[in-house]
Amino acid sequence: LFAPGHTPGNMAVSIASRGKEMLCVGDVIAHPLHVERPDWHLAPDCEPDQAIRTRMQLLDRAAITQAQVFAFHFDFPGIGYVHQQQEAWKWQSTTID
Repeated sequence: LFAPGHTPGNMAVSIASRGKEMLCVGDVIAHPLHVERPDWHLAPDCEPDQAIRTRMQLLDRAAITQAQVFAFHFDFPGIGYVHQQQEAWKWQSTTID
């Protein structure tokens, strides 16, 4: 998935199997705080406004499809779910099965 705004050519990856999806968000979401405050950009965002739009689109997709999310910048294991919570989203970390 093309994920513009952070760095040129930045991508997110969707892996689907047996009706389930894992969304690897890469550098678009670098800290759990960005789940609750997606409107805060990262210093290395080359196009901050686009990075915010991309972050919000990925969070929306993860919440709507109930995809498991792999965010490798988060604390180990960096796997969890995103839930819609009023005007933002909430991160729920999970354990590795």
